[in-house]
Amino acid sequence: MEKIIVQKLHEIEEKEHGKILLAGQWILESEIAGLREKAGKLGEEKKVSWEKLNEIFLKEVQSDIHPFAFA
Repeated sequence: MEKIIVQKLHEIEEKEHGKILLAGQWILESEIAGLREKAGKLGEEKKVSWEKLNEIFLKEVQSDIHPFAFA
């Protein structure tokens, strides 16, 4: 299982469709501020599609991020 560390929003677009995430380890990380937020419950495994990933961002980490549409 691979954890995804997102440092810049555009890097998400490079990840494979349907990547399996360990939700407690999926971290939004700001390299400069060292800010970290978790999405999902610890230990919960998720197979995430692009649509679901966008939905998670809309619900969990929209404070300083502008959601984007997947082509």
